[in-house]
Formats: sequence, C-alpha cells, structure tokens
Amino acid sequence: MSRSRQQAEHARQIWFGFSNDLPDPGPKEIGLYLRAVDHAANTVASLSGIPLTERRFLLKFPMRAEAVERAGGYLLNGRSKEFVFKLPEDACHKMNTLNVHIDTDRLMMGKQIEIVEDMCKP
Repeated sequence: MSRSRQQAEHARQIWFGFSNDLPDPGPKEIGLYLRAVDHAANTVASLSGIPLTERRFLLKFPMRAEAVERAGGYLLNGRSKEFVFKLPEDACHKMNTLNVHIDTDRLMMGKQIEIVEDMCKP
C-alpha cells in the first residue's frame, strides 16, 4: 500500500506542476505528462504487485487493474459489480419492497425495488 501511495504522490506532484497557461507543449512537457500517467497507472498496479515497467506495461496493466477490482478494491470506470444475496423463501414472500442504498466515496444513491412473486422462487 505504501508503494501505491508513493506512486500517487509522484503523479500528483508532476500533474500539479503543470500550468493551465502553458504554450504549446514541447518534448520535455510531453515526457513529464507521460511520467505522470505512468505513476498514476502504477498506483493501481502496485495494489496487486510490483510497479510495471514500460516494456510490459500495456500487456500487463489490464490484468493487474482487474485483479485489484476483483479483490474489491476498486470498480473500474464503465464496469459493474453484481452482488447476490439470498433471503429465506418465507421471508421473501412477506416482503413488498426492498430498499437498496449505495454509498461510495463519490456518490450516494438509493432505490426501492418492488418484490414480485417470481423473485422469491429458488
């Protein structure tokens, strides 16, 4: 975890070093930008192993990011995660609605789901 934090801090330092009023970026600025991207991506990769090298980065990063997601650490943008739970059949038949509440670091949302008879079948 500390290695991941170090990667994130390096990415932040580089990123915040950029100014919005820069003229057209040159090779130095583009190199710094790519280093920031490397550190940001390795922040995620470091949660499931050692940081990735440039040579293997594009090949291994998707697997490493998915490993972090599977472990429950993150949910990648555009992805979904299914939660399944079973209710005792007799309790299910007594329910009319199910209230679901999701609370993340970025949003809170809730939904009320109407229970229909077919949902209670095994």
